[in-house]
Amino acid sequence: MTDCLQRLLDQRDIENLIVDYTHRLDFGSVDTIWELFAGDGLWEMPLEDLRYTGHDELRIELPLRLSDNRRTTRHVCTNTRIEFLDDDHATASTYMVNFRHDFDDVVTTDAQGVRPLAPTGSPRYVGEYVDTFVRLPEGWRFASRRAQLGFSHRA
Repeated sequence: MTDCLQRLLDQRDIENLIVDYTHRLDFGSVDTIWELFAGDGLWEMPLEDLRYTGHDELRIELPLRLSDNRRTTRHVCTNTRIEFLDDDHATASTYMVNFRHDFDDVVTTDAQGVRPLAPTGSPRYVGEYVDTFVRLPEGWRFASRRAQLGFSHRA
């Protein structure tokens, strides 16, 4: 395989990792997000002074922070720019728009697995993810993920 083809495959793998993260957030698998990180991986949101490091902390803290069965969210990610540092390390920035609605009660799905519609409104957050990646034997993983907010519903 040529170096150019391998680089394209690596780029696609990293893009899929970014998408997998958002799908796990939005569709009820927050308790598995830690699997997308290296063993010493870091997740942080400086604006809210949040920082979790390593599989154990990520496994416990992220679901506490990000799970809410009253909540419907969609993380819309775009404009991903990936830069390779070497064959096994990369960085990326990805624009992120977060729509979120918290219902008054627990939201359940119907027999077809459909949840009730959440009302539309302005995004809760707009910003970017700033990521570093490392290639491990099991594939590309987040070495770090930082959510930097440029706009917030609280501003």
